[in-house]
Amino acid sequence: MTGITSVIMIMIAINPKPYIDSVLDSLSIFAVYIFPNLFPFFFFSKVLILQILANDLSQSKKRRRLNIFNAPRIGYSIFAIASISGYPTGAKLISDCYDQKLLDTSRAESIIPFTSTASPLFILGTIGTAHFNNRYIGIALLISHYIGAILNGVLFGKSAILNEHREERPLIIKNQFKAPQISETLTNAVSSSTTSILIVGAYIIIFNVIITLLNSLSIISGISSVLRLFKVPNEISSAIITSIIEPTRGIIIISKLNYDPKIILPILSVMLAFGGMSIALQSMAFLIKCKIKFRKYLITKVWQSILSFSVTLVICQIFF
Repeated sequence: MTGITSVIMIMIAINPKPYIDSVLDSLSIFAVYIFPNLFPFFFFSKVLILQILANDLSQSKKRRRLNIFNAPRIGYSIFAIASISGYPTGAKLISDCYDQKLLDTSRAESIIPFTSTASPLFILGTIGTAHFNNRYIGIALLISHYIGAILNGVLFGKSAILNEHREERPLIIKNQFKAPQISETLTNAVSSSTTSILIVGAYIIIFNVIITLLNSLSIISGISSVLRLFKVPNEISSAIITSIIEPTRGIIIISKLNYDPKIILPILSVMLAFGGMSIALQSMAFLIKCKIKFRKYLITKVWQSILSFSVTLVICQIFF
């Protein structure tokens, strides 16, 4: 790891311009798309958990788990907020609930499969309208994305039921939850939200720099050449490889290609559902506090990608 880091630093020092441009591009994406979308949700969701959800659950700690996802009731609230605000809000809310002792590790794991989604504003506005100038593409992706997330939650929920051979231990919560003062709540929410949004921005910058580095070393083009042996067009393979690292840049690349929607949409659905390593590490920055292993998170994202891909194929056959 030390050797790789040293090589990266040397390459940046030798030719800094492309990396500076990459950082500036990342800051532009962060300022225009990420910060305005995520920060308000980070802030108000934190206030919501401290003032409302925590108090509600402390009074109803013996409620049974709902059957559809085999997950705690709070998972529905997290799903609703995460569905509106997008990556990585679901992971942050799970982490916040864990901090407030509203969730333990097993309960947190049961919520992840259906609360890791992109925002409708990004799918409809950025992808559908801005990049493709076609709202129907945005609508199709939105439908397949959320159906895929819901099916993923059901799949892992049923799997948990089949594998559950012991009685679930009750989660220890204080008998009476005392909500903090409003000034304390706001200060806590501002501090937590600012830290969280900076973590997201830092990962975006880091992974865009990594993509620039890989391009300069011709690694991405080299892998694309290998995929050409399997009849995958060079432009599409380059977009796929890029999206595995950072999805936004992969989506921008594929949006410039003039291919049939029946080819483009399933690929885009996988890019959105998987989220790339950038979003995975953004999410794990929060989930690591819950003692959730990266492998388990990655498995849920792979299955979500498969399900979203399958739903998109059906939509394409019917409407495109």
